[in-house]
Amino acid sequence: MTTDIKEKSKNVQKRNMNLGIKITIIITILIVLVSSVSSLVIFDLSYKALKEEIRDNLIVLASHTAVTLDADELAKIKEPKDEGNDIYLKLQKELQKAKNACHGKLRYVYTLNKVNGEYVYILDATPIEDEENHSQIGEEFVAADYTYVEAAFEKEIAEIEPTPDEVYGGIIQTGYAPIKNELGKTVGVLAIHMDVSVLTEKEQSMKKAGIITLILGFILAMLSSLFFARYITAPILALTKGTKSVAEGDLDTIVSINRNDELGELAQSFNIMIHDLKKSREELKNYSITLIHQEKMAGIGQLSAGVAHEINTPLGYVKSNMETLEKYVMKLKGFYELQQKDKSEYQKEAIDNYIKNNKIEYIYNDLEDIMSQSMDGILKIEKIVRSLLGFSRKTETTEFVLYDINKGIKDTLIIAYNEIKHCAEIGQNLEDVPHIMAIDGDINQVLLNIIINAIYAIKEKGEMGKIAVHTYKKDNFVYCEISDNGVGMEDKNRKRIFEPFFTTKPVGIGTGLGLSITYDIIVNKHNGDISVQSQVGKGTTFIMKLPIQRRTKDE
Repeated sequence: MTTDIKEKSKNVQKRNMNLGIKITIIITILIVLVSSVSSLVIFDLSYKALKEEIRDNLIVLASHTAVTLDADELAKIKEPKDEGNDIYLKLQKELQKAKNACHGKLRYVYTLNKVNGEYVYILDATPIEDEENHSQIGEEFVAADYTYVEAAFEKEIAEIEPTPDEVYGGIIQTGYAPIKNELGKTVGVLAIHMDVSVLTEKEQSMKKAGIITLILGFILAMLSSLFFARYITAPILALTKGTKSVAEGDLDTIVSINRNDELGELAQSFNIMIHDLKKSREELKNYSITLIHQEKMAGIGQLSAGVAHEINTPLGYVKSNMETLEKYVMKLKGFYELQQKDKSEYQKEAIDNYIKNNKIEYIYNDLEDIMSQSMDGILKIEKIVRSLLGFSRKTETTEFVLYDINKGIKDTLIIAYNEIKHCAEIGQNLEDVPHIMAIDGDINQVLLNIIINAIYAIKEKGEMGKIAVHTYKKDNFVYCEISDNGVGMEDKNRKRIFEPFFTTKPVGIGTGLGLSITYDIIVNKHNGDISVQSQVGKGTTFIMKLPIQRRTKDE
């Protein structure tokens, strides 16, 4: 499960973008967006202000020029024949004067009047000699929209939005002002076309300024966001590195973040958590050692009656032999004393009778058998006791040593023999496998747990069964298979067999921790593997896979 979490974590790290890059992008977008909006607002306000200023100047100029014209004299110019007379030339000079005063900003200056419902040219500032561009008296005024001209005739100053100049190019804006006589009667309309190409130039310059501002804003945004992202992500990266170290089992990790904000507080809390976690792990380790030892002793306790019987049988005949041996010694002592005396005919007869009556010859021959039998019993007791001591020893350390799994199996079978012999036959196929690096006491515990479960499964079936043990080497691993032909188990129970406190045994039999401890020892401590195959009514097989050399979980 831990390996799966690590693999998922690695995949997430590959898929997800770095937090610093995310912050940099977000801040850059925000700053560029704000600067762009600000530039657009400033551009719009500046453009509108310039446009309003030009409009005001146009209106003022149109009003002022309209006032300077003599309305009564303008009213006298009606026919084309009037073009070029003194009055016409006089009024034309006024228009030209206004046009020249604007230094070429005024493109067209002329007056209009309404004759028979149509608007016609009256006075044009363009010289008469410029026949191509000069508008003659009475020439019809053509416009797409007469609304503004009408407005001027209604005593209102009107202006048209800037439009392209089809003659000279550029942009022009037109203003119309009423020309009134002393009685306030409108006798004509003054039209002024002002060159407002400056608006286009201003627009272009503002666009350039906007682009430059945008580029500078982007650069500034990148620099500031990188700094800000580093300021934010540096402690986060330190915390991430710390969590990775902790995930890999290094509980001596300390995250150093000298800040007085929430991130500094988080780092401090993280360090406290790691300290508490390390303390808890030590306590859990000690508890685990105690729990494993208790489970081991519980297993031995289940076999204690059988072990006692196995010891008691050889001990009984050793005791009997020793009592017989004591009697033999007393008789041999008497015989030895007779042998030391001078031997008369009578004494020789007495010695012969002693030999015959006390069966000295039988004793002599039987002594060797008694001693041999007693020695066998003592060796058997010694072997059982040695195996029992090896199993009952509490494992205080996790030191890996060279371990002979075949010997461990034999010792386990010796301890469990009295239980096994009444319910099952033992089949051993122990190949010549290499010693492995392992915690010897822990592997002994695993073997005992599985053997005890096999015995229980066969007894549950109620008939003589068989337990088969097979060891072999494959690649860089040593395998141990322990099979029984007991009751077997359902698939739903097989899937939960290694869960803590899960048991199919009646209440009061077992703790439900044996196979959970077995899984922890094989998989977590030794980086091996254990699997179980089972069929109801046919039996169960446990398959252990142990590395010959120590290896990490990632190997």
